[in-house]
Amino acid sequence: MIRRTVTKNLALAILERSGIETIWRLHTAAAEVYQIGNPDAAAAILEIAEAAEEILLKAEGSPALI
Repeated sequence: MIRRTVTKNLALAILERSGIETIWRLHTAAAEVYQIGNPDAAAAILEIAEAAEEILLKAEGSPALI
């Protein structure tokens, strides 16, 4: 089994639970959090969104990943 980071595990769990629309919601949430003055939290949310995107791109043609 491939060792995954906490961020990737979280992204995978969110994708499994909520689907691909989660990526857009994460990006939107990051923008909102940044606008209210929390750039570190926004960066963390973006990291999860990017991990989710990476998982989806790798999953193309391999539905067993998600």
